[in-house]
Amino acid sequence: MKTSRSALVLGMALLAGVFAAGTIASAQNTQPQPQPQAQPQPREHGHQRMLSRLQQKLGLSDAQVAAIKEVQDRHRPARMQLFKDLRDANARLRQLAVTGTDEAGLQQTAATIQSLTGQSLQLRMQTLREMAQLLSPEQRQTFAQMNFQWRGRRG
Repeated sequence: MKTSRSALVLGMALLAGVFAAGTIASAQNTQPQPQPQAQPQPREHGHQRMLSRLQQKLGLSDAQVAAIKEVQDRHRPARMQLFKDLRDANARLRQLAVTGTDEAGLQQTAATIQSLTGQSLQLRMQTLREMAQLLSPEQRQTFAQMNFQWRGRRG
């Protein structure tokens, strides 16, 4: 029972990370750009694509797009920190599980992952709720029905 529950929680962590997974992957796979910028170009480009898609599918005004971008930008540091902490905790979990030498540490790390997963889910819900407040009822309905899938780089 605990194994299936842990697998479920880890699966939820993966689903919660779908929204930011492309951003993290882009940030890890990019070369430094010759021109100095506050954020790497691929990250901004990915967010811009997502915002453009939302604007097109939902018929968003420029003001709505700017407001949604502000919501995402405000939550980005916390989201990135949570994903870093989750990545680190998963690495610890893997190490402890493979060596089998510290059962208490393994259980504590699993509890940490569950906590971080819950925090990530809460942050995602808060972000979505704030975004929804910026939409008309019709736009909210369309947004709720949209199917977001992370598309990794091909190449």
